[in-house]
Amino acid sequence: MAGCFILAGQTPPSPPADDAAALVEASPRAVTPELIRACLERGQTLAAQYKYESALQSFQSALAAALVLEDQAQIATAYQKIGLMHYRLGRAAEALARYRDGLDAAKRSGDDKLLAETLRLAGVAQRALGNFTEALAVDEQSLEIQRRLDDPMGAIRVLNGMGASYARLGALRKAAEIFEECVKLGESAGSKPAVYNAVENLGNIYSMQGDSALALAYLEKGLALQKDAGVAKPELANTYVNLIQAYRMNGRETDALSAAGTALELAHEVGDEASAAYALLNRSGVFRSLHRYAEALADARASLAIYEKEKAPLEIAGALSSIAQVELDLRHDTPALEAAQKAAGLARPIPAPDILWEALESAGTAQQHLNQPEAARAAWSEGVATVDVVGRRSHRRRVAQTIGRRGARGPGFFAEQDESVPRIDGDRGGVRPSRAGPARRRTCQSRPRSGRPAGRTRQHHENFDGR
Repeated sequence: MAGCFILAGQTPPSPPADDAAALVEASPRAVTPELIRACLERGQTLAAQYKYESALQSFQSALAAALVLEDQAQIATAYQKIGLMHYRLGRAAEALARYRDGLDAAKRSGDDKLLAETLRLAGVAQRALGNFTEALAVDEQSLEIQRRLDDPMGAIRVLNGMGASYARLGALRKAAEIFEECVKLGESAGSKPAVYNAVENLGNIYSMQGDSALALAYLEKGLALQKDAGVAKPELANTYVNLIQAYRMNGRETDALSAAGTALELAHEVGDEASAAYALLNRSGVFRSLHRYAEALADARASLAIYEKEKAPLEIAGALSSIAQVELDLRHDTPALEAAQKAAGLARPIPAPDILWEALESAGTAQQHLNQPEAARAAWSEGVATVDVVGRRSHRRRVAQTIGRRGARGPGFFAEQDESVPRIDGDRGGVRPSRAGPARRRTCQSRPRSGRPAGRTRQHHENFDGR
């Protein structure tokens, strides 16, 4: 691992190729608080340039040095940064492990703000992994600390994540209430990022509720606020990802394809595969609306390939569900059934009811076409029960009556703050695409994403991802 170990007073050089841990062992007296700070600052600089692997090495050097000095606050900070880089590189499980490593140090440091942020980031990673109940548990702990510290911005960051979790669990009214609170808190604090994140997240909620006109109005307002604030390209990419679905729901397919093109261009420019995957999946839904099924299938498969590489079960399930729908459009019943059953198998344990009921609907339709009436009835019955749990009656009627098939739909990027390019103090001051999101990651990670759920909302990856 490349390090950034220097003697106190020297200008930080480019990271040497030597192993940082070996350098610490060889010359522990060279380890100073200034050296740790230099490694953290270099990691921050590299992260701001989207050089996440190099940034990871610098943060690992900072950790090695902090362990020598037994500086609990810096140990916890380094673990935070290491986790953030893993998250940005699509390794949510590794990110969660590093956040957990940092929790004990954060507690021993006596720094409640540091502890609250470590807990919040653990929630972001849990959402990216589809563990929404677990995410809420750590978020509640973080929020309690933030309220005790009277830190409105810290509370907003936690609340954004909680809203994402409630949305993914089907509690849309609760999620909307949380995001409305974020708007009020952001306005009171004079925070543009807090306001435009919450506005965009409300747009995602209205999209999930089926109010396409209101969803589009909020998403376009969120985009205007972001442009006015001069946000970074990853954040804009995730907003355009959500707009793809919103335009499609309003019958504006040309605008949807344009938004997809912009999202993909921005995502590729900064190497954000999570945003690219969501853009592909949402564009697949647009192509499906236009009956351009071959292109829809190609985009959905390309999205799936990215998610499989990132080992993101929630997003994999969503992509498979979308693939099943397109295969049904093409009357490819056997591959449709295979994709739908795989999606359902992944969605059940997460749980992801919005993906599950859709996959079950597709499975039942394929089984009906394949002359398997009992299996079809079982799939549809489970779908009805799933929707009953979520409480979405219009969806229950759709599944029960098997009327039509929807295009890609579900949570978009739910915007969460500081997942992508963290400041040394842990507050990026913006949103990250959702990660998942979420995202994440993104959020906004993790995102919902408008095409199939993800995350990693974001930050924006949870754009609920981050993701």
